[in-house]
Amino acid sequence: MRQSKYTRIFFSIVFCVSTFLGAFLLFQIEPVVGKIVTPLYGGTASVWTICLFFFQFVVLVGYLVTFTITKLPPKTQFYVYLTSLAISLFWSQIPVRQLWQVSDHNAPVQNLLLALVQHMAVPCIMLATISGIMQVWFGLARLGNPYPLYSLSNLGSMLALLTYPIMIEPNITVAGTLKYWFWLYCLLAASIFICALIVNLGLGTVSTPVPSKESKEAELDDSIDRKKFFKWLFFSIMGSSALLSYSSYLTSEVSPIPLLWVLPLAIYLLTFILVFASDKFYRRNFFLNTWMVLAACEPLTIQISFLLSLAVNLILLFEICMICHGEIATSKPGVKYLPTFYLAIALGGAIGGLFVGIIAPHIFTFEAERFFIIVILALFTVNELALKKFQASNKKMLLKISLIGIALSMLLAWIKLTPTNLVYRERNFYGVAKVVKEGDFLVLYHGHTVHGRQYLNPVLAPLSTGLYYLPLEEMMDFMHGLKSHPLSIGVIGLGVGMFTPYGKLQDNIVFYELDPKIEQIARRYFSYISQAKAKIKIKIGDGRFTLSELPLQRYDFIVIDVFNSDSIPCHLLTREAVAIYLQHLKEDGILVFHITNNYLDLEPVLGNLAKQDNLLSCYIYQGKSSSYVAMTRNAQLMDELIRFIKSKRDKYPEVDARQTVVNPRLGIWTDDYISLLNVLKLHQ
Repeated sequence: MRQSKYTRIFFSIVFCVSTFLGAFLLFQIEPVVGKIVTPLYGGTASVWTICLFFFQFVVLVGYLVTFTITKLPPKTQFYVYLTSLAISLFWSQIPVRQLWQVSDHNAPVQNLLLALVQHMAVPCIMLATISGIMQVWFGLARLGNPYPLYSLSNLGSMLALLTYPIMIEPNITVAGTLKYWFWLYCLLAASIFICALIVNLGLGTVSTPVPSKESKEAELDDSIDRKKFFKWLFFSIMGSSALLSYSSYLTSEVSPIPLLWVLPLAIYLLTFILVFASDKFYRRNFFLNTWMVLAACEPLTIQISFLLSLAVNLILLFEICMICHGEIATSKPGVKYLPTFYLAIALGGAIGGLFVGIIAPHIFTFEAERFFIIVILALFTVNELALKKFQASNKKMLLKISLIGIALSMLLAWIKLTPTNLVYRERNFYGVAKVVKEGDFLVLYHGHTVHGRQYLNPVLAPLSTGLYYLPLEEMMDFMHGLKSHPLSIGVIGLGVGMFTPYGKLQDNIVFYELDPKIEQIARRYFSYISQAKAKIKIKIGDGRFTLSELPLQRYDFIVIDVFNSDSIPCHLLTREAVAIYLQHLKEDGILVFHITNNYLDLEPVLGNLAKQDNLLSCYIYQGKSSSYVAMTRNAQLMDELIRFIKSKRDKYPEVDARQTVVNPRLGIWTDDYISLLNVLKLHQ
């Protein structure tokens, strides 16, 4: 009996729902897991890069599974795949943060990858197979051209990413998100079972539809060769490398938060959607002629405005990905070779992730990946726009000229990226740190942000007054005047040790520093620690988690000064974190947060926390150059601190203090709920 048009539409909808939901769940869990593990590794932006590499590897394994399963007879495919899907349900309940253990902080990359494999690999590999499997089964059911399902898959991925920071993160806790994700995973398993029934029972093939124009075109080139495979592989590597390198740049310079994780990834997926939806979107000559103009202008934009720089970088990433994915889409094979095609794309994605996430940090002392991507793509652009237009007799000469020009450009750029005043530079999981000579000073940079300086003149070297932030210096003067005994001080964040001159004889200062290379730099290139009057100890490890494992320290003064570049480790600003600090703070002690940031307004976040926990707080600032929030349990102590700061206005007129602002709309930050969308300084 001939099936109706509406029956075929229903069957197609079931396949569409399965494809969309599989992609949605895979990319919805990415920022959630990133949010779970980022605090465990010090809040560094590299966590997201490693997570991206893991998910690209998962996609590769998923496509290998798809490639293997689709080689089996159809009925065997169904039994094997449905059994695997049922087994994966036992791993689909992702644990909350408390169950993710960090066994070795000295090997963060290996430890993080092992944790991701343990908790995430099985369900994510299954999710990565769904797009390919559904397209193959859609073809077996003869319901039409399966390529639009690939665009639908990328659409589901992009919507998952965009809805998380805008809709999910501000309104649902991490634990709540994991619960609804599990139930959607169960719904997905049910819809895939229905798809298997449709194909296995032959419901989709009772009436053979007239092949569409698109399906005919998809079958025209029903063959692949080595040249095509390596073309797909090359451009997939380029697109993946661009994604990770631009993601690393944005998250290290602003904050490792889902909002900035998802923008590059959403753009990456959008380009896949466009080029596979229609050939009209990839205007080859337009993109090849315009992307290098943006690449040349991009370094200048950061000097003008953060928002301008962000926009230009995202547009540039869009154009690079459009070129890479457009070249892939224009050479896509027939339906018969879909598994091989997607396997090449996934393999390229994993290789790009391996290069940027694992290899590059070990071979480059700075973030040079974006530079090399631009150079390689420039070679391709020159070849396509210039070399192919010349006769064979002129091609070799033009090629030599182009290669010489690009080589000179690379040399000039390398010289620029390696300044003559560079003393030392090192890169690891926690970012790039460099020591440079600037005028009369030796300066430590972490990313683009100064993390301390010292006079080159040995006579002046022990002095830090005027070089560090004055509000902190005034607070230390206040504490020394208040206490008759030596101070016990805890500082989360070492820098070059510029805090040490504030300590007096018999004071005890304990620094908690996440990045081991910072201690080495501070001791080797700067003399603050060796010349300190106070007793200095340095503990390597995340300050919050280290304190949580120590017996009570009874500090008079605790300072949280841990921002790398303008990124912030959000886990140090939650209610649970404040509770840990207060355990180690005396009743008449002061807790201080350094919140100077170009892009995020953190004052009301801490104001809300102080109010929630019945703490007294004030905002102490030095014009627009630095800002702090101080908290204490003692109301009289807070009043005296504010009066002391104001009494110094004659000496330091730019330093002042006032009551901390609160904003109930932001809620209370906890380990289970953080949203930075409302604290972005969009006017920058």
